[in-house]
Amino acid sequence: MTWGEIQIESLKKMFLNNDDLSIKEIENYKTNKKYKTYLFAMPQAFNEAIRYISNLEPIIKSYELAVEKERYDLSKIIDDYKCLENVISNKKWEMETNDILKIDKNVGSIIIYYEANPILVDSTTNVETTFDINKDCLQYVPLYIAAELYKDDDLTLSTVYMNEFMNNINMITGRTKNVINNKIVPIYTMD
Repeated sequence: MTWGEIQIESLKKMFLNNDDLSIKEIENYKTNKKYKTYLFAMPQAFNEAIRYISNLEPIIKSYELAVEKERYDLSKIIDDYKCLENVISNKKWEMETNDILKIDKNVGSIIIYYEANPILVDSTTNVETTFDINKDCLQYVPLYIAAELYKDDDLTLSTVYMNEFMNNINMITGRTKNVINNKIVPIYTMD
């Protein structure tokens, strides 16, 4: 889902419309008394939902580093770096702090696996922006947005949406991961 799709789906959750809402019309909706307050508040609610999801199911990425010195501040060389997961190297390495990697400078290249910060939005974010979050989880973000923004208007509906969001996200992120050493391992087998 794009940022525009998420905004439209959130509006659809909050309002019954006879008209089909369109991503192309989002800028016009921002001047419409019915929608503008909600559209301007959506970035904060979206960012809360994405942070919640990425804490349950981290975004893991890799980065190849050509090692030329002994210390690297990973937060300075990797734009979306949050914390280290692993380093693939045949040489000894250690983390001096959460961000500072210390490694033998004669290593050559190494692969760094790290937890990435999610992409967040603000009022200037393009409607075509996509996100590196689990796609199964992303589809439920409009529920969170609607729940957060609709609290003052309809607390009962807001509560229903938030419960639906939490239940779905927890079901998705709570699944047992049955992958070991890049091989799928069956959980149940028949003998």
